Amino acid sequence: HPGLVAVADTPYCRVAVTSMADQVTVYTDNALAYETEGHEAAGLVHTTALQVDAPRRILVLGGGAAGLVREALKHHPEEVTYVDVDRRLLELVIPRLPDDDQASLRSGTVQIVIADPRRFLDRAGRYDVILLGMPEPSSGQAGRYYSREFFRQCAAHLAPGGALGFRMRSSENLWNQVQAMRAASVFHALESAFPDVLVLPASESVFLASNAPLRRDPAVSIERLECRGIESPLVTAPFLRYLYTNDRGPQIARRIAELPAIVHTDGRPIGYQLSQILWLSQFFPSLGTASPALSGLTQDRIAAGDQGGRRVRSNRAWRAFLAVLALMLAFAGSVVFRRRGLARRIVLVGSAATIAMVLESVLILRYQVHRGILFRDIGTLLTLTMIGLAAGAGGVDRLTASGSEASHRRSGPRTISLLTGGLAILAALVGVSAALPATHGLVATGIGLFLTGALVSAIFAQATRTQTEDPTRVIAPLYAADLCGGCIGSIAAAVVLIPDLGFGPTSWIMTVLALGSVILSLGSTGRALPAP
Repeated sequence: HPGLVAVADTPYCRVAVTSMADQVTVYTDNALAYETEGHEAAGLVHTTALQVDAPRRILVLGGGAAGLVREALKHHPEEVTYVDVDRRLLELVIPRLPDDDQASLRSGTVQIVIADPRRFLDRAGRYDVILLGMPEPSSGQAGRYYSREFFRQCAAHLAPGGALGFRMRSSENLWNQVQAMRAASVFHALESAFPDVLVLPASESVFLASNAPLRRDPAVSIERLECRGIESPLVTAPFLRYLYTNDRGPQIARRIAELPAIVHTDGRPIGYQLSQILWLSQFFPSLGTASPALSGLTQDRIAAGDQGGRRVRSNRAWRAFLAVLALMLAFAGSVVFRRRGLARRIVLVGSAATIAMVLESVLILRYQVHRGILFRDIGTLLTLTMIGLAAGAGGVDRLTASGSEASHRRSGPRTISLLTGGLAILAALVGVSAALPATHGLVATGIGLFLTGALVSAIFAQATRTQTEDPTRVIAPLYAADLCGGCIGSIAAAVVLIPDLGFGPTSWIMTVLALGSVILSLGSTGRALPAP
């Protein structure tokens, strides 16, 4: 980064700060977080606060150092509470901010709280204005601040007649299909928590929500702007009049409201997938017009934007299709590979690797969504996974050493059946626990990762000893199957299964696939492979 003045690793991200002339720019994980010369903070704060008669208590969740606190103080509140999860980031950034930003954060009206915003809301009071300064939902960590569950938390702590506001990068004039779908997924999440929601399109569109009717007449906001004596280079009477009365607003509102997109939730973070597709569309423009079928829409026909009104499958049909397909493949494999021991074992190892990788993705992403501190704990979680891998393979080796090789060749298929059955039980437990937030902590997630690693490595180790007197003949193809299966599972989980179906249904599909592997393993004949 040109002009780099500071860089540090925090428990949540890597922070880099640059300074050129009077502009300070902050990057988190090499992505632009905010800079001090823009006017986006003023647009969000004033548009939201002018919806409220008297914003006495203002809550700022993230982004306070980006100017939200400075602009919020212009409404003369009695109290501004700024909540940020990353103490190290603030210690690095605040001393390098312009003088007016530093002064606003040191004001006696401002209280800075270092805490996870979602946990803070569990014990917070009521606020007249809630401002979200979080990054876009382009990761599991950021996406947790745009979910239905989070918005319901905010609604519970919003005073009567209060307003919530945040902004999302979009396009002022024309939204492609993916932009509209992402906005719709967040819009519908807001609708599930607030009776009135309004979107004001711009290069960074402002989303407003309230437990009372929002004022769409700019005259009210203009009058309050003048009465409060607010001076802003961006937010002026003509700006507010244009923002509320231009013809793009109603068009975008109709398109978002009519587009039957999935609601962004903790258990189904569809905004994560759509943000990634939107970013990729900068390099592959055709992705911007991708079919909404990728998002598992729940209605038969796309109401807006989908050329030709193509029909899409419902979530239920999609899940049923995957489940039936898994069973069909299992039965077909059992027949086709019944007399082909090596091919059968390749399929078993590959499917076990796929299941394990999907379950690991579910467990890790679920932990990040509910705790928001994956960067700090990822080393611990991966260590537990590796310990499980070592324990599973070591357990099989110890078991083999305790008896004759012939007896283990005879009992090998039964052992693999038990191990794949254990993988099915684990997948089912992960599916059940998806609706139990108490099971999403570090201990439960670590145990799940340990068991996943132990089972998949035990299956691999046992497969090398089943039906052959020379394990070295099968290690290479089985290892290749293990790597390919893990690759397939990783891509499927990140791109399709978790965003489209959510944590619970994804785990249940893996349960069905594991049961199919059990059926396939029962087709073993126990014969040794012929000598080379």
